[in-house]
Amino acid sequence: MVNRIIGIIDNKKYTDEICLNVKLSFLETGRSLKKIEEALILAGLNVSVLNKNFFELSSSEQTKLRTAKALLNKEVHLINPTKYLDASSKKNLVKLIKLMKMRYNKSVVITSSDTDFLHQVADYIIIVIDDKTVAEGYKYDIFTNEKLLKKYNIKMPTIIYFSKLVKSKKNINLGYRDDVNDLMKDVYRYASKGE
Repeated sequence: MVNRIIGIIDNKKYTDEICLNVKLSFLETGRSLKKIEEALILAGLNVSVLNKNFFELSSSEQTKLRTAKALLNKEVHLINPTKYLDASSKKNLVKLIKLMKMRYNKSVVITSSDTDFLHQVADYIIIVIDDKTVAEGYKYDIFTNEKLLKKYNIKMPTIIYFSKLVKSKKNINLGYRDDVNDLMKDVYRYASKGE
């Protein structure tokens, strides 16, 4: 399989796995303590988290902990990875997922209904409704298909919505960007040209 990031939009609610003892859960992965510590740090956690009970952790720490554990696998599958994360933690997660693909050569599968997040990190999107794949394709093919998104009540990523709005109101084609900073540069370029 070519390493890529696949986003799955699923209408089911996933229940989170329960791990009562964080250290035991990580040691079961069979990885060295050094690798475990590296994964924790990459996910934005302090190594001291290994000495805590899972239920003593905040919701954000629990989410980051699941991400750290997923980093120890060859293929990473993250379920609702942005749940309970603040904007700064989401931004760090985007960087981490891209790092996993580019530097660590990992394939990443993300199951989430957060289309803004999936748009930033995924290359390929699969839409699953009631355990059936109803659509799949490259992210721009999926996320720019208003008819498809409306049919399955899926939110268009904000950055794509904005580009479409500018095209319809001002007849300026900004194109589609993954990152809002890149989009802002395009807006500035058009504004400075007086268009």
